[in-house]
Amino acid sequence: MDREEKEIKYKGYRVVVQEANRRQGLRRMALMNEADDWLKERGYERKNLLDVPEDVRQDFMTLWLERSGCLAATKVFEVAGQVSELPLCDEFLELPDALISRWSMALVKLNPHWTPREEGDEDEDAEKKDEPPASG
Repeated sequence: MDREEKEIKYKGYRVVVQEANRRQGLRRMALMNEADDWLKERGYERKNLLDVPEDVRQDFMTLWLERSGCLAATKVFEVAGQVSELPLCDEFLELPDALISRWSMALVKLNPHWTPREEGDEDEDAEKKDEPPASG
């Protein structure tokens, strides 16, 4: 079965993200753990985020929320027309903000179940998809 994909192009970068399969969901969790390790390397723990300097806390949240999903669901990552390795934590933080924003938006469109939601919202969306279109 083919999975839906979206292509993002921005200033020499080309990224193709896709609807995640279970393996990619598990990869996302592993990448979240990498963000935890990144924070620990700086002498902090996630359970004490309020004690972390704001700039480090913001970087951590970017890595934990955005990098984990973006990289897990990425099929292609190119820089200047060349396939490239996926960026490590500090490399991801140096990418252009506009690229990360577009990448994240495509990710959420393809994988809305990865977005924090109010309890019951996900069930409501699933029900809407199953309903036949209203005739009018």
